[in-house]
Amino acid sequence: MLAFAAGVIVIAGVLAVVLSRRSWRRVGDDGTPVQLVIGDLPSGALGCQPHEPLPAGTHAVRIRATAAGPGSVSVRVELRAAGRYSGTGAVGAGASGGTVVAALPHPLAAAVVASLCVWNTGAAGLALAGAGAGPADQLTITASAASGKPAVATVGRVRIEDLISSRRVSLWPILGRLPERIATATGSLLAPWLFVVGLIGMILASAALLRASGDGDEI
Repeated sequence: MLAFAAGVIVIAGVLAVVLSRRSWRRVGDDGTPVQLVIGDLPSGALGCQPHEPLPAGTHAVRIRATAAGPGSVSVRVELRAAGRYSGTGAVGAGASGGTVVAALPHPLAAAVVASLCVWNTGAAGLALAGAGAGPADQLTITASAASGKPAVATVGRVRIEDLISSRRVSLWPILGRLPERIATATGSLLAPWLFVVGLIGMILASAALLRASGDGDEI
């Protein structure tokens, strides 16, 4: 019995450690592969990408970009969604691992398709990574008003990933969304239930084995 109790504590401890690990938690992305540098976003410039899909629950975006020179890295983002949502996010974090993260003012209550605009508020230019696209879908860069330069189209779209937070978070806050995430990833509404049943079966089987081992020790 002692071995059974110890086993349950170990299993619970492992699950707690896994769920407590902090990382970037995505709710989706725009499906743009990272194939090339589509253009540079100079300091003070604005880049707007049309037809950007963002799922419900998005509270921040991660932009595939790296510093194109020395200086600080920061951005602001604005979502222009035909009146359904419009707001400027907070200053984003610095570039890390080829990405820049910026927050929206609040989580999206519903999915939207909108123009996503990025202001480069840092001192360094940003090399934007993504894939080629047609003229109607390309990110367009507008230089700062002081420069007087016209808007310039890039050669494609930058990859955008949708996050539940602008900070690394654990799995605890999104446990309730796991069934929906599994169903979306597999394309089957039965997948979450099969996952839950399998997980319960695994826990029960482990408990039975531990109890049998404990009973055998007592004989």
